[in-house]
Amino acid sequence: MHNEWSPGDFADTIAEIQRVTDTGVAGVGRMAGVSRSQASRWSHGKHQPAYASVRQLAFAVRRYGHRDLADKLMESAGYAALPEGDEPATAELVPSDEWEALVLRDPVLPPEMKRALIQDSRAARAAYDAARRDRRQRRDEAEGSAAAG
Repeated sequence: MHNEWSPGDFADTIAEIQRVTDTGVAGVGRMAGVSRSQASRWSHGKHQPAYASVRQLAFAVRRYGHRDLADKLMESAGYAALPEGDEPATAELVPSDEWEALVLRDPVLPPEMKRALIQDSRAARAAYDAARRDRRQRRDEAEGSAAAG
């Protein structure tokens, strides 16, 4: 079933997605695998999204626990709701930055390679962040000891 695209409803749905996912236009673009400028055109109702992009965004919205909002997104974009079990192989991956979005859009990399690259990158960033937190905590403790002494 193909519905009519409703620019106003679609823009409102994008705004609701931004609210429930606590992200901006750039975040919506990353989740959909499109540029920030493309997502901005969507948020203003200026451009009907391609099925593949709105499908990817709908799966990301589902992963945030908003199945009804994902269905509303598909409908307001002019497409039928997503069938159950239609999740893509990389569906659990919502890009958190431009590099991850680029990896997910790569037409040559197989899904398992995309998943591995992103998971490895996230693990490395988590280890780096933990090391920075530990270093900051030790510095703060040392400064606190020096001030007390």
